[in-house]
Amino acid sequence: MERTERHDLLQPVDPCLARSADTAAYWSRLLEPIVAAHYALRTGRQVQRTRAVLRHPQYPWMLAHPGRDVVGAPDVQLLECRCVGMDAAELWGAGLAEARSGLLAVERAMRGLPHRHQAIFMGLRIHELTRDEMAARHGLSLRRVGTTLRQALAHCAQSLR
Repeated sequence: MERTERHDLLQPVDPCLARSADTAAYWSRLLEPIVAAHYALRTGRQVQRTRAVLRHPQYPWMLAHPGRDVVGAPDVQLLECRCVGMDAAELWGAGLAEARSGLLAVERAMRGLPHRHQAIFMGLRIHELTRDEMAARHGLSLRRVGTTLRQALAHCAQSLR
């Protein structure tokens, strides 16, 4: 497109959208159906869009928005298609895919933690709540919140080795 001087088509035409966080949403809406159709074509499997929100039966805070189901394939049930804008392309070369797989490894490590440890870890590290807020929410002392967080971090570090 750059040779034909039509490189303006590579980004959304609305300049506000091109500079905002909605750029990824734009590319997702545009490209994810194409990626899913190509997957179906290459594998011969039927793919259908779903708006389901899946909740882990043991860990209710774990939610997933798979986007698409793979129908009639016992070995594959979900298809996750994620597309980002051109502004994120250099991040893939910088290790975004490796970072994502690292996050999945942390998620697997957290599955081995008791529910309270998971909640403390998520509240303090992900949702940026204070230790006072976590103590009040779980009926714990500040010292116990700190101990629980250290135990959760040690477990995750051990699991990731």
